[in-house]
Amino acid sequence: MAQQQSGNTVVFCFGVTAGFTVIKYGPEKAEVLHNVPIPWILEGNNVIWPYQWLVKQLCSAKEKYVFPGDILSLGMWGADMAVIRKNGEVNPLLHYRSATNADLDLMLSRIGVTREEMYLHSGGAAAASYQPLGLIGAQKRYDPTFFKRWLTSPIENIVPMSTIMTLILTGELGNDSIMLQDMGLCKNAKALYSKLGIDEISEETFFADDCPTFDQSKVITTPFKGGEIFVIPMGHDSVHSRNVSFALTEATHGVTVNNWTGSWYGNAFKIDGNILPSRETFLQNINFEGDAVVTNIAMIGPIYKKLMNLYRLENYKAASDLAATAFPTPAMAMDELLDPNFADSDFARCGDASIILASFLKGAAALAINDAKNMLATLSLPEPNTISVTGGWGENKTYIQALACHNLHINATVVRHATNATPAGLAADAQVRMCLFPDLQSALLALPELK
Repeated sequence: MAQQQSGNTVVFCFGVTAGFTVIKYGPEKAEVLHNVPIPWILEGNNVIWPYQWLVKQLCSAKEKYVFPGDILSLGMWGADMAVIRKNGEVNPLLHYRSATNADLDLMLSRIGVTREEMYLHSGGAAAASYQPLGLIGAQKRYDPTFFKRWLTSPIENIVPMSTIMTLILTGELGNDSIMLQDMGLCKNAKALYSKLGIDEISEETFFADDCPTFDQSKVITTPFKGGEIFVIPMGHDSVHSRNVSFALTEATHGVTVNNWTGSWYGNAFKIDGNILPSRETFLQNINFEGDAVVTNIAMIGPIYKKLMNLYRLENYKAASDLAATAFPTPAMAMDELLDPNFADSDFARCGDASIILASFLKGAAALAINDAKNMLATLSLPEPNTISVTGGWGENKTYIQALACHNLHINATVVRHATNATPAGLAADAQVRMCLFPDLQSALLALPELK
């Protein structure tokens, strides 16, 4: 298989704010070929998938940027669902930002379970509004007829949006196994959804025989332009991001926590099968994704970007350098800084920009350290030697310095590919699946860095 491929790995990656990005990793060079924002359709507080745009983007990008012999690896966030009807029609549900706690609670009340029971029943997946139950509730609220069109087009499957994107690009229908787990769609969850009482949603809907589950070695060989391409089914982006951290730090740093950053930020710790979801992990907001436990601390990326725009700072480096000038100043209270409207306040507009940015970064670092310690204490795991940062804040030297200033004997490090960990992880995983490298670490060390 490896002898048939071109030496190029092309990554299609979707981010809610980053948009649709195409990156090519060649033998010597990595480059961004394409990046466009997703033109979400907004109706009040509801965010609607632009499905026709999505199909056109995927097909045109494949035609323009992918060639016979290429590996194509796919990734997106771990939420969003779509209905596949028996006539082949695809209808995406509302984007996850539309779902509210009230939507989820209404669905849970119909089933007759609590959030904790949902969490335990679904393998420790986040009991949050953006999970499938919340999305179904949001869709029913927005369009009460959506699930009732059974006379003309009954539902065959309700699947992750990642499944739809793989289908568009390959013609093959199947769910990525880790995406299912991270979204709480493990087989133990079937009984929950069958109790919803929404027409065609039954125990068989999510796991019908005609929609198989792809394991983590799956490669879809697809005829293309007179040759073949090798497509990796779309997986959960954050899994690939944190795997970069784990693969490049464990051998040299021992026990490592991955601090992942971006729009959201949080911590991840690799575990074995002996650690299971419990009431304690539910109460501490510790979620189970693949072979890791994960916490979502806060959505701070958009707040930080608003502050950067307010102070007319062009990039992360400029913001970090400005914050460094006020680093010794005592930090402000983080709860005030985490208010999404803080950047619009008179204090933010009139205050000292360097102090505000330094406080924000120091406060975020303190939250990350305390969250990591709490997560590991809850699971009775040893304190880490290293906290490894991936994502956009990996280039923020002030944030890294703040992580290392807590006198907890924790080393803060930034690994190779840190700021582009998701596409690098997707590319490296694809090359391992194609047997070009024996493991993820070797693939990542050989992979050219994206500048």
